[in-house]
Formats: sequence, C-alpha cells, structure tokens
Amino acid sequence: MNKWSKTETQLLKKNYNKLTNDQLTKTFNRSFLSIYKKARSLGLYKNKEIEFKNRSLARSGENAANWKGGRKKTQKGYVLILKKDHPRSSKAGYIMEHRLVMENHLKRYLRSDEVVHHINGKKDDNRIENLLLMDHGEHSRSHHKGLKRSDETKQKMSRWAKRRLKDKRNHPSYKEIDIKKLLIEHQNGKTIRNICEENNICERTFYNKKEELTV
Repeated sequence: MNKWSKTETQLLKKNYNKLTNDQLTKTFNRSFLSIYKKARSLGLYKNKEIEFKNRSLARSGENAANWKGGRKKTQKGYVLILKKDHPRSSKAGYIMEHRLVMENHLKRYLRSDEVVHHINGKKDDNRIENLLLMDHGEHSRSHHKGLKRSDETKQKMSRWAKRRLKDKRNHPSYKEIDIKKLLIEHQNGKTIRNICEENNICERTFYNKKEELTV
C-alpha cells in the first residue's frame, strides 16, 4: 500500500469523524484497516453519531448476517460473515460470526487475546446466550476439561508445552510491540489505557513489555 500523502492525511483529519467506514474506503481507495491504523496514529476517533451509522449499515444490505451471499462456513464448522470494513476481517473481507456477535453485544472490538467460546459446543450456534468471552488460557482449559488421559500422556503434553513456550514468541498471547514508541507516547501525555486500546493490547501486556525492556 502506498504511503499517505499530505493531502490524504489532511483530508482524513477533516472527514474521519464525518464519513461512514464505507464512505472512507471509497474516498481513499484503501482498506478500512489501513484507514483505521492511520487514524489511530493521528489520534483520530469517531463520535457516537457516526459509530451508530456504521453499526446501522453493518446490520443492513450485504453486511447483514441474514444475507446469504455474505455468509459461509469454514471446514471446522465456524460461520463467517462478510464485513469488509471490520479492522480484523480477512483479505477476502470475512470475520467469524461469533466474534462479531460478541462485539455487537459489548459495543466494542474484541482484543486479540480474547476468545469467544461456544457453551454448548455447537460452532454455528452464535446466539449471544450461547457465547462466553474468555482469555486463551480459560478457553484451552474449557476444551480439555473432562478428557481422560494417562499420567504418561499428561507428562508428555506438559514437557512439550514447556519446550514450546520457552520461546515467548510461541505463546498464544505474544504480540510484537514497539514498547519504546508506546513509552514515548505515554511520556507525551497519552494515558496507558488509551495506548492499550489503540494498539489492541491489555495493560498487563504493556507492563510486561516495559519490564522486558529494563531487564
């Protein structure tokens, strides 16, 4: 993707809080994720009115969950919804329906370390009452609960997990983060909470990265 020109940057500053996500992608001929990241780097946020318009549009037309052309299943049985303006949609514009349902319920985007669990085990039952928000550890334990394994198998699994997790990059919640950049933002007056929200990380991750820097 080409770099943002000064003209584009000024246009984004002027219109980010006025145009819907769909209008922005058409205006700049860029993906919404590209626009979203640029807006965050400029400290731009949408007000409640424009966010309401975005949610309304998401529930209508091709973005609606009941539109057959925008809905399909994965080989593992999960339901995908076409939502090209979502910051975490795939290259084809799809996102997991169960995550989208939870986001609509919470009225915010999910963090990458948050997992949505199907309570009854049916991966296509995405009613909100069948969904439970967890972290990676809780989700893993919920799927292993009740399984019977020999002590030898458990020991092998434990040894394998320890070897794999010796490298922090193999941990499911590991994130590549420029902590020096984030610390500069904090020194310039930005709150840790805002920094974490903008970079889709939890505050624990922020402090862990900060500690790693001082070791």
